[in-house]
Amino acid sequence: MRDYVERGGSLIATHETSCYDECGNRSDDFGLAELFGVHYAGRIEGPMKNVYLRLQNHGSPLLRGLEDAPRIIHGVHRPEVTACATFVEKPLTLIPSYPDLSMGMVSLRADRTASPKPTCVKSVKDAPSTSTGTSTTGLGK
Repeated sequence: MRDYVERGGSLIATHETSCYDECGNRSDDFGLAELFGVHYAGRIEGPMKNVYLRLQNHGSPLLRGLEDAPRIIHGVHRPEVTACATFVEKPLTLIPSYPDLSMGMVSLRADRTASPKPTCVKSVKDAPSTSTGTSTTGLGK
């Protein structure tokens, strides 16, 4: 995978990708943390209700085909992460959870946040100069 990304390929990963070894044993960090550009912060948030992701940069390859969607539904669990790379582009950000309400009362509490949503799409040309040439997550490009 590293070679593929180093040659300009994109990598998309979700939830706890690479947190377990081949025997199912949990690791303290993502096995691909440097490639993703984030470290696992040790906690899974959830279950979350009524959570959405704001699509912010429709020019991102990650969002191809979603040009008409301002937001998409999020999963019910989210691993907390800390960045180990600088991300210029944040194609997805988290819209905070809001309580269950009757359908007549449902509305977003916040339309936009600065909380990046980890998504793994970044080409090597955008990798930090201290990088080993690997890609990082789509918190950036």
